[in-house]
Formats: sequence, structure tokens, C-alpha cells
Amino acid sequence: MAVHSKFLALGTHNGTIHILDHAGNNIKTINPHNNTVNQISIDDSGDYIASCSDDGQIIITGLYSNENDQSKNFDRPIKAIALDPNFSKTGSGKHYVSGDDKLVLGEKNFLGRYKTYILHKGEGPIRNIKWKANFIAWANDKGVKIYDMILECRITNIPKDHGYRSDYYQCNLCWKDDRTLLVGWADLIKICVVRDKASPSEPNMPIRYVEINFLSPSLYLFLFLFFFFSFSLSLSLSLSLSLSLFLSLSFSLSLSFSLSLFFSLSLFLSFFFFSFSLFLSLFLFSLSFSLSLFLSLSLSFFLSLFLFLFLSFSLILKFLICILGVSQKIRGI
Repeated sequence: MAVHSKFLALGTHNGTIHILDHAGNNIKTINPHNNTVNQISIDDSGDYIASCSDDGQIIITGLYSNENDQSKNFDRPIKAIALDPNFSKTGSGKHYVSGDDKLVLGEKNFLGRYKTYILHKGEGPIRNIKWKANFIAWANDKGVKIYDMILECRITNIPKDHGYRSDYYQCNLCWKDDRTLLVGWADLIKICVVRDKASPSEPNMPIRYVEINFLSPSLYLFLFLFFFFSFSLSLSLSLSLSLSLFLSLSFSLSLSFSLSLFFSLSLFLSFFFFSFSLFLSLFLFSLSFSLSLFLSLSLSFFLSLFLFLFLSFSLILKFLICILGVSQKIRGI
């Protein structure tokens, strides 16, 4: 599926592409392929869409004019395609890039014929391509690369940084603006910003580089659990103090007995909230290893319960002693 400000383009397994408005109404249906549509790309004006398929064909279709419609058969499945954002503009060259085991650039010459150039090859199948302004980003099994159409060279290699299979965990690419690429792959999010060098260190090196920042969901999970546990600890202390003061004033308990009751209650409640935090972290950690929902819940619950019972056993006994002491005071009253 490809999204434009004017419409959506949705590809199907039978080769059909549905053009929908943003309310989901079908505006137009085209049938460019006879097999699964793997990727769709739309130019910035919304006048042309490009699609690729397992049938080996690349089809460029004009929604309002067929002047620049193109069809090319590569005789092998094509997994990714991107259309020049300025494809509809006069003198743009009518470029497109496609990917199978090579990254291929198609360019329309002055005779109206397309000529292809290989921009990259030798690193496995290319599974996703995104084109924004002068930069083409693509993902293969090794990582993500960015090609500069002005410099006519590759300016960066963004490594994969995880061990998951690329066919199971596909890389998601999204250009936030003309120079900021968002890369979401498995459990990592990278923010990649193309910048100009103040002065090239070597004469043959590109004058641009890519600054990469990481956003890890695991870090946010850790921070969430840390603040949750801190809040839980404060809540436990507050509840324990309130309950201890209430029992002490109600039954005229001694200071040492009240302190003992307070610490018992606070530790008991702290262990409870800690075990609940552990349950959440184990549950999410189990899901990250693609375990089933039932297995993740069961494993997390029983491990957390075991830890809670183990830590709280002595405190439960002490708490019972405190309760017995309170009952004796009541009998004495």
C-alpha cells in the first residue's frame, strides 16, 4: 500500500491495484499484474503510480494521462520499486528504481526509450525502496543504504544491527522530510539525517554524511518500569504509614510494635509491586522472542509469583505475628 495526500493505492495478491479515497471508497481499479503486487510508489503530484510484482514486471501507470505509461519485464520477481518524486515534471528524466538482487535505475532518454543502470548489487535481495528529493534509500539483508542522485554515489551504509531474519522482520523506511530518514527494523528505530560536511577530509570522499540516532523500545520499557516501581514504592510506603498510624492510634500500640508493623507492611507492598513490575517486564521480554501469548503470560506469571512468595514468606509470618498482637490488644480492651 502507498499513501498520498489525495488517495491511497492498495495492491492485492491477484495483481489488482485499488485506488481509494481517504474514507475508503473505491475510486478506480487497475489490473497491471497477474501476480502479487509487492510494492507501489506514487510521485509527489499524485499523477503517476509505479508497481512491481512477482510476475517480473514493472508498470508505470498515469492516472490522468497515458503519455508516460511504461511496462518493463525483468523475467524475475521484482520486490521493490520507487518512482522519481518529480516524475510528472517536464525534463525530469522519468526515473524509477527497482530492486530484486540488484538496485536498477531506469531513465528515459531523448528518444523516449528507457535505459537501465545498475546502482548496487551483491548483498542479497532488496526488499524496500523509498525515494525523497535527491536521495534513494533501500534495504537489503545487510542493512540500509542511501544513494545521492546529485553526487551519483552512495553516501552511507546503515548496518542491520540485529540477528532477525529479514524475510520475517522486514525493514520499514519512511522519509520524514527531504533529509531525515526513519528506519524501523525488528526492535530498533533509527533516525538518519543527511548532513553536509564542512570540509571533505579526502578529495574522493562524498561531501555528505548521515548522522544516525537510535531509539530502542527496550530503553523506554526500562524507564517505564523504573518510574512505575518508584511510584509503587512511594505508594507502598504511604499506605503502610497510614495503616500503621491508624492501628497504633486505634489500639494504643507501642512505638517499637508500630515501627515493626510499618516496615512489614511497606516491604510486603513493595514486594507486591516489584513482582507486578517483574511480571510486565518478563511478559514483554517473552513476546520479543516471538513466544505465544499464552506461553508468555504463563511463564511471566509463575516466575513473578514464585519470586513474590519467596521474598514475602518471612514478611507474611511477621505480619501475622503483628495481627496476633493487635488481636491480643483488642481482647485486653
